[in-house]
Amino acid sequence: MNDYEGLIIKGIGGFYYVKTAGELYICKAKGIFRKDKIKPLPGDKVHISVDDNDDGIINSIMPRKNLLTRPAIANIDKIFITISVDEPKPVLLLVDKMTVLANYIKAEPIILINKIDLSPNEAKNIQSIYMNSGIDSFCVCAKTGEGMREIKNRMQNCVSVLTG
Repeated sequence: MNDYEGLIIKGIGGFYYVKTAGELYICKAKGIFRKDKIKPLPGDKVHISVDDNDDGIINSIMPRKNLLTRPAIANIDKIFITISVDEPKPVLLLVDKMTVLANYIKAEPIILINKIDLSPNEAKNIQSIYMNSGIDSFCVCAKTGEGMREIKNRMQNCVSVLTG
């Protein structure tokens, strides 16, 4: 058995995909977690053991710094709050609520204003509102790829959640 430290990147049907420094392992959780009513979550930092067949088991979960229950994810560094500038019209109250939630759990809120090809001036207006409030905001277009490189860079080496 080899022991590793890793990050759960997804969980499906009792199997957890754990990314370590060099590999991705599919693991099951020890039964003690079920007994103690603890569910491993994406974002959890864990200790695992892997046998010669690359079958892994989660031995322990490190303390969580924060947690969302819906979607269930732990240790969030950044919350990317996505809105459309048009089609559908943006609901800024929802953006504000998500920003408050991000701050409450001590995660960095980042606003993504999508579909800027439909209304570039309105996108810039919305962006300036949030930038003036000290919240990073980006104008992007998923259709053309505009602004996506910067977003991908901001997602590197952290636990991120997309909402919107």
